[in-house]
Amino acid sequence: MPELPEVETLRLDLDKEVVGKRIKSVEVKGKRAIRRHPDAKSFISRLDGQKIDGVRRKGKYLLLSLGEDELVVHLGMSGQLLKCSTRDPVAPHTHITISFTQGGQLRYVDPRTFGELYVVAKEKLDADGGELSELGFDPVEDVMSWNRFGAMLMARKVKLKTLLM
Repeated sequence: MPELPEVETLRLDLDKEVVGKRIKSVEVKGKRAIRRHPDAKSFISRLDGQKIDGVRRKGKYLLLSLGEDELVVHLGMSGQLLKCSTRDPVAPHTHITISFTQGGQLRYVDPRTFGELYVVAKEKLDADGGELSELGFDPVEDVMSWNRFGAMLMARKVKLKTLLM
């Protein structure tokens, strides 16, 4: 499973490579990688013609900003997002190919298909009770003082080992 530093490195790379690009077309092979959508057509319609405004990370989720929506990417156990040329051979287990009007592609490759991509409205994602609202603080983004960390530990009434795991 890609760990947090790997996901952060991917975010930095995507920020350089895809921000500002407009999606020309999307190709989906199979349903498992887009299982939150009723069908490929509904997934594709939410992406076609959209411009990627930014890339951020929340935990191990990558969020590509598409105006009012976000493309949420969770890599699962073995997923990869690959920046490719249209001439590059398509790797086995390529489930989603996003082509850009400026050229180039972003390909989601996942042999085990534990990961997923889905489009959700920004307000549903960030709101209390939203898609990712249950994730804890981010060790890379959030500044955590020892006092705050200690207060968080003291607020819980479980054994320390259980708490830290």
